Amino acid sequence: MHISFTARRWLLRTLCLWPAGLLAWCRLSSAADVVTWLEVTPDHPIHHGVSIRGPFDGSRESLKLIGPAAILTAAVKADDSLFLTAYSIATPAPSEPQTVGVGGAGDEPLVDVTVGQREYLLLPAQRLTDGQPQPIAEPTVFEARALLNARLPESVTAIARAAAKDQTLGPASHLCLPAEYFHHFERTTVREPGRGLILFSIAGDSSSAAVSSIDDFGTSRLIPGKITRIGVWVRVQTPATRP
Repeated sequence: MHISFTARRWLLRTLCLWPAGLLAWCRLSSAADVVTWLEVTPDHPIHHGVSIRGPFDGSRESLKLIGPAAILTAAVKADDSLFLTAYSIATPAPSEPQTVGVGGAGDEPLVDVTVGQREYLLLPAQRLTDGQPQPIAEPTVFEARALLNARLPESVTAIARAAAKDQTLGPASHLCLPAEYFHHFERTTVREPGRGLILFSIAGDSSSAAVSSIDDFGTSRLIPGKITRIGVWVRVQTPATRP
């Protein structure tokens, strides 16, 4: 069967430039691509003070935390390595809008987004189960700042759209950035300043099984609610890390 040059060119273009959403779906085979944000209610809420130094702070900032308000885990159910507890900041301090470069995987150009005040702090944690505790997979503390504009790289939005499946994907709500963390004699440093997490709103499913967790503040028994956000790991560049 003879195929014209125009048809061959169209076929080649179709195969090479496959829709971004499908490519994103293929990349979801890695548990590191997407996380879920499950709202929780602790049996006994924790109120605690810590200090952090985020990417826009010249000195340490004191925060009062309440929670946990949510847990973040890998979207791939078989992967139980990622576990973060999200604490609400009791009285978020007003903050001047800040610009952050955001990009997907590879050499994709960065897109500037604007963030506002920090609203949550994400702490490394573990799910309590029978047996020996596993090493913490994500040792970094993140501050979650309100996202003031939703202009994101298409590849990032495509991954979130694919992960949402039949759920309605809402706008991007927060950008999570690594921060130095200080609590009594504990301190965590930023290992990867160029790695962040974009959170998207979603109307997700409910979970019924209670979860027991342990983080820097001790153990908590958490009653799950609904998945209200999904997150996509991204490359970030703050003014301090720009070349």
